[in-house]
Amino acid sequence: MRDALPHKGPWKRESAIINLDHTRGPATHWVAYRKDGQLVELQTFNAIPNIDEGRNKLYIEGEEPIVFPTGSYEIEDIHHYAEKKVKGLVIKPSNNTLRSELKCSKPIDFRPSDSIGPLLGFTPRLPPPNRLHESDLLVAILKINALRVKCNITGGAYINERRAHTIYNFFPSVPPGYKILEVPPNPINLPVTVTSITIHSSHDRESGKRL
Repeated sequence: MRDALPHKGPWKRESAIINLDHTRGPATHWVAYRKDGQLVELQTFNAIPNIDEGRNKLYIEGEEPIVFPTGSYEIEDIHHYAEKKVKGLVIKPSNNTLRSELKCSKPIDFRPSDSIGPLLGFTPRLPPPNRLHESDLLVAILKINALRVKCNITGGAYINERRAHTIYNFFPSVPPGYKILEVPPNPINLPVTVTSITIHSSHDRESGKRL
């Protein structure tokens, strides 16, 4: 019963079946639980922005700059958004070379510092109009290499020889805007390092910056 639990608190790792009722009650609502440092399942959305303020504009000669709202875009999404503003503009991926291709009836200026050119793989330059241009570099549509799941009640993990609260790393397997349902194929048990539990979890980029 919930009023008959040990006063010293839970063990670092334990499992039990308890009743949520009081000892004087009819004993309903039996609950089984397991307490350890294992990630069983993660559900979230792939909403990691690859376009944000500071590098979100497309400059076309004779037109107002196209400003992209902060969000997560595939190259096709960039094309559809920009093509609504300037008819005849073509932006598409080259799946064989991992670069992007672009064509417009007017010059596109990738020289401004807030241009989305680097995301599309274009160096600061002014491609001439009415020609199909391939980007100078590979596209940088992905801003992350891995997602790191952290939980502050666990220990035993290390990153670059430093203690960490990381319990799982993975790369999203769904396109932007879709739900992520991640189930670790081989869950790892990590020791729980506290006796009273306050859970804080976050998703970090591989560089350690918070998403």
